[in-house]
Amino acid sequence: MMYGYGWSWPAMLWMGASALFWLAVIALIIWLVWLLVRWLDRRGSVQRNQSSSEPTALEILRDRYARGEIDADAYQRMRERLGS
Repeated sequence: MMYGYGWSWPAMLWMGASALFWLAVIALIIWLVWLLVRWLDRRGSVQRNQSSSEPTALEILRDRYARGEIDADAYQRMRERLGS
């Protein structure tokens, strides 16, 4: 006689399978959050790189002065206008 302990092995297998199922669900959620964070970070870095790749007006002015396109007086006047 088993005295009510006849379901011990199937119940233990079912408990093990359900534990593995919930571990897989938790791992899937963590993986999806990780992918979302990477996607948002990549999207933000692309936007940051696009905005920083454009030269400012002062940088353009310095380049023009360095190439000799404008003289020192014109450079000073333009720099003062950009500063205000």
